[in-house]
Amino acid sequence: MRSLASFIMRGRMQAVLITILFAGLSLPLAPFIYLSGGAVALVTLRLGAVSGFSVVLMSGAVISLLAMIAMGSLLPGIVFMAMIWLPVWALSVQLRQSGSLNYVIAITCGIGLLLTLVAHLLLGDPVVWWQQVLEPLLATMGDAAGGVEMAAFTEQLSRLMTAIVVVALTLNILFGLFIGRWWQSQLYNPGGFQLEFHQLRLPKALAWVTLVVMLVSMFAQQGAGMLAGNLMIVLVFFYLLQGVAIIHGVVAERKMSVGWLIGLYFLMVFALPQVAALLMLLGLGDTWLDIRRRLSRPEKDQQKSDDQDSVD
Repeated sequence: MRSLASFIMRGRMQAVLITILFAGLSLPLAPFIYLSGGAVALVTLRLGAVSGFSVVLMSGAVISLLAMIAMGSLLPGIVFMAMIWLPVWALSVQLRQSGSLNYVIAITCGIGLLLTLVAHLLLGDPVVWWQQVLEPLLATMGDAAGGVEMAAFTEQLSRLMTAIVVVALTLNILFGLFIGRWWQSQLYNPGGFQLEFHQLRLPKALAWVTLVVMLVSMFAQQGAGMLAGNLMIVLVFFYLLQGVAIIHGVVAERKMSVGWLIGLYFLMVFALPQVAALLMLLGLGDTWLDIRRRLSRPEKDQQKSDDQDSVD
């Protein structure tokens, strides 16, 4: 990955080439979109907003031209620019100016919540809208699995689709930013991104908002309850991310085996809802309990205590 980052930083055309290449590969293999966004983030973080924006424009122009030749449509280039590259570029500009990954992630969470609210306002009844979209797509499956069961599944999925789409968008943007920051760290500040990620903590105000939304989602009915439920899914994703950062930080702080992290991700594959809930509560609780400090190495805490005693 370091050699790839070095290639991106050789010049604008190299950055555009990598951005376009991985965007194309993401069509059959979606995770490649993170590398495409990462190229935009790396250039922006290292060289500034103007250089990063030029990579976005040139990549969008090339993708649009190729799509027009092959498909007669500019839509693919517009989608990549609007949904991935421009948001990654904007967050990279904020990160370059503020120097705070926590601040940028909090902004991303706010954007996710805002998108959820806007979707509910524009769609009127999101469940009905998503049912109209999903029913033709799931019609074949319904014939095979049974109409009643598929109708119930479609309704349940429709209740969650707004939050699922928002989380997917924010995940694509954030992971692109993370990869760009990681590449920047590899080239110019070894270990910098790891330290930033281990110290990830969302603001306390957002934790109070999360508690309010959680209560509303539990007790409110109909429209308000569904909106709160969708907002809660977005918040769960971000506090899940904070929980993962805590686990990574504790493993690094205590110099534990990487097997602990492998075990965590292995559990997430087979018991995602349960593990995600625990990690989300861990991240949320860290807001008030400072779990990282409590789980830090005992000898480090003892050293701090000894230093304090010597000062006293």
